[in-house]
Amino acid sequence: MDARVKDSKDLDDSFPINYEEFVKDADFLWSCILKTNAKESSNQETFMKALENCLSYLNGLKLEEIKAICLKDDMAEKISMIIDLKDYVYNSLIDEWKDSFTDL
Repeated sequence: MDARVKDSKDLDDSFPINYEEFVKDADFLWSCILKTNAKESSNQETFMKALENCLSYLNGLKLEEIKAICLKDDMAEKISMIIDLKDYVYNSLIDEWKDSFTDL
């Protein structure tokens, strides 16, 4: 048996509080990005809130905790996507909103 699979329950027990909520938000973002039918049932506000929740969660973790989460199922891909969204979408939108609101 693969050690990663065997130790998966032990990893779940060691994850920080709110891990399940993080997974739910990460799954939602993954679906919105990769599944065309999910895009229709989501809205921008829900998407941005899920992204904000994921970023807050990851920012509160130590590198070792993030590495442990990456070993779980397809979480490495989802975390990579969340980081890309932060770099290319979230920060740009926040900067744009700040510029728009400071012009008022």
